[in-house]
Amino acid sequence: MLITITILLIILCIIDLNNYSKSNRICHKKNNQQHLLNVNNIDLIGLQKTFNKTRIVYLENIFNNEYFHTLANSIDDINDKAKKRTSEFIQLHRKAGVLTKTDIDNYIDNTNDTIVTNLYYNTGFINLLSNITGLTLQPTDCDDKVMYNILIYDKQNDFINWHYDPSYYTGNYISILLSIRNSNSTNTDLSSSILKYKDINTGVIHQLQMKPNSLLVFDGTKILHTATGIKPNEIRIVLTFTYCDVCKEKIYARSIRKIKEAMFY
Repeated sequence: MLITITILLIILCIIDLNNYSKSNRICHKKNNQQHLLNVNNIDLIGLQKTFNKTRIVYLENIFNNEYFHTLANSIDDINDKAKKRTSEFIQLHRKAGVLTKTDIDNYIDNTNDTIVTNLYYNTGFINLLSNITGLTLQPTDCDDKVMYNILIYDKQNDFINWHYDPSYYTGNYISILLSIRNSNSTNTDLSSSILKYKDINTGVIHQLQMKPNSLLVFDGTKILHTATGIKPNEIRIVLTFTYCDVCKEKIYARSIRKIKEAMFY
């Protein structure tokens, strides 16, 4: 078994070297749909200072109500039609339902419902993220399965363990969490799931519960983070995006990423 894996790694690395000098495949679809965001009262200068110091920013009520309602209903529909559970191979690290970019794209092919991809590529949204981070962000490589994902915590003790987000790119790699659903068993409060992260400056563990229609922008490559488990009949659904500023993949990165995707997704 070990010999087989070693041979596979060598083959993938050779392929990766052949592809290293090539630029990422072009699949970027600019979308200029307006009137999605509630940004009139956002202090972008202050947020950028906060991000530069802490590498994390949390915002509530980021989208207008009509748009968020449409987005949430669309994600519910994707979840109903295509939800998959985490592989048992990694349940010590993460126990949840997950829909990768591939799953979402397949749903789009069958329904023509493009709201998730339209948001990912929306120039106004990307500009907001760039202003918050002080980086010129752009979409990741178009065959990166974590470019946009949906995470579904809907079974007792669904969680994700402490981790950093691995980056396969030479530049900054920024993670985005958009809270879609987060409710307890009676729909009267948020679920029991708590997002915890370690302060990069002090080492203090901070925690927050993301309300629906909230946004978390953070550098997951530097911030250690986790989400604790939920109780019976609770639900937490998160739409995740990733962006980079220099999106050239590191040498051997494509091979490593492909192995990870094959094992975990």
